[in-house]
Amino acid sequence: VKSQKDTENKATFTQKAIKDTSQTSSRRGDILAIFANKERISIKDAVDAIPGVSEKTLQRELLGMVADKVLLKEGERRWSTYIRNAS
Repeated sequence: VKSQKDTENKATFTQKAIKDTSQTSSRRGDILAIFANKERISIKDAVDAIPGVSEKTLQRELLGMVADKVLLKEGERRWSTYIRNAS
């Protein structure tokens, strides 16, 4: 038998997951908006354009977009740049 605490924990987890998904979608939209003015962006470009989000968070988001084939990554480490995937 599930306790009320288990049910509350599951509800809290679900709400957090929904919020995280919403924030991710918003960040991805913000990142894609940068491409309206630039063909290629760096992490620094994203940090400058999206206030209130850490460099590490944006780096993870950019790599997630590469994994999802939304962006292509060129270069290594601090010289990495990102372009929109045309396919």
